[in-house]
Amino acid sequence: MRIRTRSILIMMFQGLTQATQLILGMVLVRLISKEMLGSYRQVALSYALIAGIFSLQLESSLYYFMPKLGPQRRRELLTQTLLTTGLLSLVISLAMFLTAGLFAAQFKNPQLATWIRIFALFPLFERIIQLQPAFLISLDKALYSGLYSMLSSLLMIGAVMSVFAAGYGVTEAVWAKVFIGALSAAAGIVLMAAFSRESQWRFSKELWLEQVNYCWPLMATTIVGIINLKMDGVLISSYFSKEVYAVYSTGAMELPLIALFTSSLASAIMPNMVAEAGKGNLSGALNLWHESTRKSSLLIFPTFVFFLVCGYDFIVLLYTPDYSNAAWPFLIYLARLPVRVAIYASIFRAIGHTKPLAVAALLSFVSNMIVSVILLFAGRHGFLSYIGPAIGTFFGTAVSVTFLPLLLCRKMNIRFAQVMRWKELGRIFGLALLCGGLLWLIPIPFESLLLKLIGRFILFMLFYICALIFTKSLKPDEWELLLLPLALVRKIIRKES
Repeated sequence: MRIRTRSILIMMFQGLTQATQLILGMVLVRLISKEMLGSYRQVALSYALIAGIFSLQLESSLYYFMPKLGPQRRRELLTQTLLTTGLLSLVISLAMFLTAGLFAAQFKNPQLATWIRIFALFPLFERIIQLQPAFLISLDKALYSGLYSMLSSLLMIGAVMSVFAAGYGVTEAVWAKVFIGALSAAAGIVLMAAFSRESQWRFSKELWLEQVNYCWPLMATTIVGIINLKMDGVLISSYFSKEVYAVYSTGAMELPLIALFTSSLASAIMPNMVAEAGKGNLSGALNLWHESTRKSSLLIFPTFVFFLVCGYDFIVLLYTPDYSNAAWPFLIYLARLPVRVAIYASIFRAIGHTKPLAVAALLSFVSNMIVSVILLFAGRHGFLSYIGPAIGTFFGTAVSVTFLPLLLCRKMNIRFAQVMRWKELGRIFGLALLCGGLLWLIPIPFESLLLKLIGRFILFMLFYICALIFTKSLKPDEWELLLLPLALVRKIIRKES
C-alpha cells in the first residue's frame, strides 16, 4: 500500500475516533455536574499516570520488529509481546488497587478510591487493545487497524454516555468501560491469531531480550513523558477542587486533529523509514521524515493561527459559558503546536537510537516541574496558580524539541540547517500568520457564535488556500490531496449518472 493511501486511511479512522472523544466531552458537560465530571476524569488521570509508569512501549517495538522478522517469526514475536503485556497489565492493576487511597486523599475526593479500584481491571484489557494499531499497520492492514480502533472507541464512549444519560453515576460508567474493554481485547487477540497463521507460538529468550533492549529507553521516555504530561492535572487536582479540575481538564488538551494528523503520518511512514534505515540509507529515512514534517506543517501552522484567533469562542461554543475559563489552558496548550510540527521520536526509532528520547523526556520533565511549581505557589490560589501548570507544560515541550534536533545532528552527522527544511516551514508559517492577521481585522456580522465561527473558518481557509496558490507553495502530490474530496464527488456523480 502506498504511503499516501495508508496515511489517508489511518487519518480517516483516527479522525472519526477523535471526533467521538470530542463529542463525549461536549455531551458530558451538559449531562452531568462539574463534580461528577471532575471525579470521572480523576479516575482516568490516576490510570494514565500508573499505566505510563509501567508501560514498556511494546506496541512501538512492533513497528520496528514486524517488518524485520517477516511472517515466519510473527507468532514468536507475538508470544513474548502478549506474555509481557499480560504481566505488566497485572502490575498496573495491582498498583492502581493499592494506591487508590493515596489518590483519593491527595485529590480530597474520598469516593475516588472505590472507583479507581473498580477501574483497576481495565489495564488487563486496554494494554492488549493498544497493541492492535501497531500490529496491523506493520502488516500494511491500515483498514483493519482503523476499523478496530474506531469501533472499540465508539463502543466505550457509547457505553459511558448511555450510563450517564440513564441517570447512573461514576461507578456504573467505570464498570461499563471495563466490560467494553474486555470485549475489545478478546477481538484483538483473535485478529492477531488470524493474521499470524504462517508461524508458531513459541517464546524466544534472545528475541525477547532484543525487544526489551529496544523498548527500555522508550519506557523511560514514556514514564517521564506521562508524568510530565499529566503533572499539571495532578497539581490542579491537589491545589483546587474537583469542580475546578473539571473546567481545567476540559481546556488542557491538544487539539484532537493535530494528534490525529501527526501520529497518522508517523505510523504510515514508519515501516518505510525502518526499511530505508535497515539498508543503511539514513538520508532516505531522513527525507521521508522531512516530507511528513512538511505535510504536517500545512495543517498544523494554520490550525494554530486560526484557534489563536478563535479559541475562546470555540471553547464556549463546545462546552457552554460555564466552562469559559477552560479557554486559558486551551490557548496555552495551543502554543505548543508550532514546535510540535515534527515527531522527532519517529526518526530516532527508525534508526534504532531510542535512548536520546529518554534524555529529552527527562529534561522536559525537570523544566516543566520547576516552572509549574513556582507559578502554582506564586499565584496563591489565584489566576496565576490556575494557568501556571499549563505554562510549565509549554516550557517542558520547548526544552525537549530544542534538545532533540541538536542531538540528531550528531547521530546522523549533519548540519543543523539539514535537520529540517527551515525555509519551507518558515514560509508556510508566515503565510498562516498573515491569513490570521487578516481574519482578526475583519468583523463577522453574526450574533450566533456558531455562525461566527463558521464564517471565520470559511474566510480563513479562503485566505490560506489563495496564499498557497499565489506563492506556489504546494507540491503536485499535495494538490492531489487537496483536490481529493472533489475527485471523490465527481466519481460518485459519474457512477450515478
